[in-house]
Amino acid sequence: METFTVIGKQTINYVSKANRKVEGIKLYVTYDFPEKAEADGTACDSIFCKTEIAEGIEVGDIIEPVYNKYGSIVGINKA
Repeated sequence: METFTVIGKQTINYVSKANRKVEGIKLYVTYDFPEKAEADGTACDSIFCKTEIAEGIEVGDIIEPVYNKYGSIVGINKA
């Protein structure tokens, strides 16, 4: 599994254009480029998950997201 370092955390709460309520947490993370990427340094990204999944995750934690077959995060393990 790939590990990420959490560098930021944002609460998301809005109503979409389809009039659906969207609530969750956006985690801003860094990770090492994969070897096949032919790149140097550190990559960054954001990942979205339900609020209850991100409980206990703090800035500075090293995490391993657990994905379901549809690509949604269903759990987060601290590494």
